[in-house]
Amino acid sequence: MAREDLEDFFAPFLRVTLKRMFGGHGIYAEGRIIAIEADGEIFLKVDEATRGFFESHGSTPFTYEKQAGQQAVMSYFRVPAEAYDDDRLKRACLEAALQAAQRAALPKARKPGRRNSAPA
Repeated sequence: MAREDLEDFFAPFLRVTLKRMFGGHGIYAEGRIIAIEADGEIFLKVDEATRGFFESHGSTPFTYEKQAGQQAVMSYFRVPAEAYDDDRLKRACLEAALQAAQRAALPKARKPGRRNSAPA
């Protein structure tokens, strides 16, 4: 999905920034990842508090094949099809994703000058 299309999808409700990742995009609002785009589809951040909302609208989780046929399930659910034509539902979905992202712990920042390698 083109960057402009992604920005347009979120624009009426959220200001987002995009970062290329894994052939798709990470979508950030207020400094937190709220969605991913993969293979032209948008998946919104969910947590235990919002999962039922997305499931009730027929949304399914983002999955990928790890190794030896194992499926990994991520905490991102597909934007419900109706949300593309229903601004109230779209707003509710984006608010739920933002709330889930806000509840998620931020990754710990690395200390300046520290490296991941062991000392020589």
